Amino acid sequence: MKSRKIFAAAAALLLVFSFVFAGCSEKVNEITTDNAVIKEDEAVDLIKSYSTAELGLSGDWSDYNFAGYNNSGVKVEDGTHDGYYVEVRIGNKIENDDGTLDFDIVGHYLISYDGKTILKYDPVNETYTPLSEITTSAAQEQQTNTAEEKTSSQSTTAKAEN
Repeated sequence: MKSRKIFAAAAALLLVFSFVFAGCSEKVNEITTDNAVIKEDEAVDLIKSYSTAELGLSGDWSDYNFAGYNNSGVKVEDGTHDGYYVEVRIGNKIENDDGTLDFDIVGHYLISYDGKTILKYDPVNETYTPLSEITTSAAQEQQTNTAEEKTSSQSTTAKAEN
């Protein structure tokens, strides 16, 4: 009987110590960005160096008052873009009546730790699109708009000459 009490006391003591040391240890799920070549404010600056059209966003930069980075890295495992990334979010900061803040995030961007790949993340569909594909699409759209404007301008000029 005495040995059971000693065993129970030892088990309880072991349990208490495990919680104490677990509280002091590093967060298990946190991914460090120490190995990223572009991180923190540099990551935000890199994303903001692109036009909003190149990023697949509407409007221009004056329409957004928030650009921030995530202190923890992001692990992508989609079979195509596997690796570790630094996350940058673009959107608007909204102050509530009680003084608290909400964020309306319109763009999630991931920069690979080696700095060579930038992805746009769609959290609704859980898809990753390389920024080069978005940029190419924006450039094609701009070329189409320019061609349409040029055709319209030439048509107007031709009508004016007749």
